[in-house]
Amino acid sequence: MQHRLSNLVCSFSILTALLTAAPVSSSHSEEVIPRLNYEAVPDFFQLPSGEHFVEVAGIAVDSKGHVYVFHRGKRPLVEFDASGKFIRSIADDPFVTAHMVRVDAEDNIWTTDVGAHVVLKVSPEGRVLLSLGRMRIPGDDVLHFNQPIDVAFDRDRNIYVADGEGNSRVLKFNKYGNLLLAWGMKGSGPGQFDLPLNRNRRRSGLRGRSRERAYPDFRPEWPVSP
Repeated sequence: MQHRLSNLVCSFSILTALLTAAPVSSSHSEEVIPRLNYEAVPDFFQLPSGEHFVEVAGIAVDSKGHVYVFHRGKRPLVEFDASGKFIRSIADDPFVTAHMVRVDAEDNIWTTDVGAHVVLKVSPEGRVLLSLGRMRIPGDDVLHFNQPIDVAFDRDRNIYVADGEGNSRVLKFNKYGNLLLAWGMKGSGPGQFDLPLNRNRRRSGLRGRSRERAYPDFRPEWPVSP
């Protein structure tokens, strides 16, 4: 069931990528429709009566197969079990404009909020463990974000934040939330970004001039001390 859920969660992004990358042909006979080995499950999420998703921004799955949906409705972060049954909403008050949700190796829940300008780490029990940025205060210094878009982690539990909408940069923090370094600014030159969209340990997704840039042995050109 967990494998099926992971396929369900990933199918939307994979379909989008395939359709975006597929060449457009002027002849319908030459078009190749990709075959996807995924099964659609209608009405999988069993929301409470009268509630609906509003602009779903992110979905993540934990080690138990529970699904977390981050959306822009009145209860932004909601949890479902592996069968799609509603479990609970989590920490409703801090959220302003949902953007992305991630789950780390310890099943902590991470959210990026482009309205509050913060990244939150929430325990599986629903307690806020860490807050990066300043609530509802955008900025371009090392203490502030301007519409942070995504968050990722490495094997040492360091934290990487794509501060993309306003600042076009990536910041690295240790597991305690202390800033280690930052790099990037708006532009198309070496080490510059147009709009960092997402992060993993070795790549930054971009919107604009360049879709993706990899840094296997990157040495930041703009190190920032805490």
